[in-house]
Amino acid sequence: MNSKKIIYIDMDNVLVDFASGIARLSDETKQAYEGNLDDVPGIFSLMEPMPDAIESVKILSEYFDLYILSTAPWKNTSAWSDKAAWVKRYFGEEKDGVFYKRLIITHRKDLNKGDFLIDDRTKNGAGEFGGELIRFGSERFPNWKAVMVYFKIRLLHVNCLLGGATGDALGAPVEFMTTNEIRRLYGQEGIREYVEHRDNFGEFTDDTQMTLFTAEGLLRAYEHQLLHGVTSLPDAVYHSCQNWLTTQTNIFDVRKTINDEGWLMTQKELFKRRAPGNTCISALQSRKRYTVESPGNNSKGCGAIMRMAPVGLRFGPEQAFVIGCELGALTHGHPSGYLSAGFFASLISSLIISSLSEITKPNRVKLHEAVETSISILQKYDRHEETLNIVKQAVTMAKTAECTPENIEKLGGGWTGEEALAISLYCALSYPDDFEKAVLAAVNHGGDSDSTGSITGNIMGLIAMNTIPRHWIDKLLYRDIVIQVAEDLHAQINERMTDEDYEKWRNKYPGHCKSYRKSSE
Repeated sequence: MNSKKIIYIDMDNVLVDFASGIARLSDETKQAYEGNLDDVPGIFSLMEPMPDAIESVKILSEYFDLYILSTAPWKNTSAWSDKAAWVKRYFGEEKDGVFYKRLIITHRKDLNKGDFLIDDRTKNGAGEFGGELIRFGSERFPNWKAVMVYFKIRLLHVNCLLGGATGDALGAPVEFMTTNEIRRLYGQEGIREYVEHRDNFGEFTDDTQMTLFTAEGLLRAYEHQLLHGVTSLPDAVYHSCQNWLTTQTNIFDVRKTINDEGWLMTQKELFKRRAPGNTCISALQSRKRYTVESPGNNSKGCGAIMRMAPVGLRFGPEQAFVIGCELGALTHGHPSGYLSAGFFASLISSLIISSLSEITKPNRVKLHEAVETSISILQKYDRHEETLNIVKQAVTMAKTAECTPENIEKLGGGWTGEEALAISLYCALSYPDDFEKAVLAAVNHGGDSDSTGSITGNIMGLIAMNTIPRHWIDKLLYRDIVIQVAEDLHAQINERMTDEDYEKWRNKYPGHCKSYRKSSE
């Protein structure tokens, strides 16, 4: 099963520099075909690629199904074959070529089904395309670098949350097991595939559930701010956490209408208890909105950090740290509980920035530098010592000690926030280029395997995003919900919406809930 989305790419003035072909024509030919230069026989064989086009396509092909969707002048009989020859010259003509048998010539582009069309015009049905039109050459997308910024940020959002969900699902069956028990059941290397459901399908737990509802809270807060000019972000996320609590304490009933609660609460698959943390349940059941200054308990469990990836996707490192602490304190009152959440949110933010440094080239995301940035912020906070010490221990171990279950357990079981953070950093720093190795290390130890798998997956989804095993994605139950929330988190922040799109958005993530409006006005 292929879960990749489809991108169609136009040729002329998108992949191909039409002007470069004109420049190679003789003055006599230009005069003879003035006003109809695309009818010049052979002109399409003379053109050069647009700047950064070849490199960008190769990167996009790792994550999307790509097709060329082009028109050809009806009167220029060589145009069809010339376009095919151009594609073969620059992308190869063998089966492993990016566009092998993926060239479509048509004057009705709207008849093709897909998710995106990159085109410089709206003619020939491009304006009526059923997916999203990326208008190449426009103010928003003037060149391939701008296009790649858009797609890479979108991919980073998806891979971060999807990476966390896969790690969560891998670790779910072995949570609470000792290392010896894992080895006895799954061999010396431990669990390596989903095992919870038939045919090697996996299912995420409360870690990903709460991550999705945290993202929803951020989106609804943004919508509330657009409506009213101000908002209380912690109150909005708290409201969404209460929605999550509803999914844990009530059975989904399709006959009931969930008023003002948006799209996520209509997803029946989320109405399922997947070993939710006792602290999260009890803190939310109290119906009290706890803060860093007024904590509700002294818990430092990992239920705060495990849900903070969306905060890092939304805010800069300093702000993400602050907000991560505020949102962590909604359920966990110990400094090591909410500071580890702030640290993780800040780390995700720094990794996003690092990953965009060379937008049209594969690049090594600097995880060590991101860790140092978060450390520098952490040190500004009171009672940071416990979190700081274990983070430094993890960094040192990644340089000096092989990442084995026995060494991982020197950092603890991952049940507390600072332990889960340290274990995840240790695994990610040990295998910075390999998602699979890092996540498998994070789940095959005695302790909170789904949480450390989830946090490690969030990190690795940003720094080794092209190494997430495709079969893990394809066999992840309810992955479409995760992908949709991730894309919406990106869309709300980065896209310009039409009035029609905005109305749909307001229904999907309503920002008018009284429970967090009162405290913000």
